[in-house]
Amino acid sequence: MKPNQKGFPIYFDWITRLKDMPPDRAFAIISAISDYYQFGSNPLELFKGAEKTVVGIMLDQIKRAEEISKNKAEAGSRGGKQTQANSSSAKAVLKQSSSHNNNNNNNNNNNNNNVITPPISPSEEVENKAEKVNAVEERFERLWKAYPRKVAKAAAKKAFVKLKPSDELTDKMIAALERQKKSREWTKDNGEYIPHPSTWLNQERWEDEIAEDKPKATTPKHSNFTVEEALNKAIGRSYGDISANDLKLNSGDAELDKAWEAAIKRSYGG
Repeated sequence: MKPNQKGFPIYFDWITRLKDMPPDRAFAIISAISDYYQFGSNPLELFKGAEKTVVGIMLDQIKRAEEISKNKAEAGSRGGKQTQANSSSAKAVLKQSSSHNNNNNNNNNNNNNNVITPPISPSEEVENKAEKVNAVEERFERLWKAYPRKVAKAAAKKAFVKLKPSDELTDKMIAALERQKKSREWTKDNGEYIPHPSTWLNQERWEDEIAEDKPKATTPKHSNFTVEEALNKAIGRSYGDISANDLKLNSGDAELDKAWEAAIKRSYGG
């Protein structure tokens, strides 16, 4: 109770609670609250049931407001007394902080090689990841453009991404492709034996060694030539300068001599 107080606060929820009551009952509750403020009487003794519940809620609000007001008043009275103490405390804190900073500076000078790298922000991490993805896709498109058999691109891209090749490795792959495209294995039968790009990547076929194509030995073809004609043409002489009889084995075995003559004829394409 505050004898010198000329009024008391009314909260918005009081209106909500009282508006549905009969006017005389609402007025009785407000009067009881007023008596509490003026004379310190207990309004709960005057009501029962729901009315008593409403009055109890209103009293709780009043008492909380009084407690808050009392605490503020006490804090204000202590404030002047603590100003000087707070000033001294602040000076002590500043002195301690200055000493701490000096110690930190000394530690930093002694450990200037210990550099703390700030963490990468989520946005920077996303950007870095996007750049890496774009780089891999660009390398794959270079390889795809060079590959002679363009089938199953999705499978090829999956194999390429799994490898994560650098620029240097991609260049090596493309250089190997240019060599392999000229090989006999890749050019025969209109490229029927060129592997699918995904297979080529999964099996690391850029490491394949290409077998050198050896030139075929050519033998003169003298179809329908006689032995004598084949021999004379081979040595650049006119017909009749040399006879097959000059090269007969003359072994005395007719079958062996016949085989010998046939071998000579075959050697000159006869």
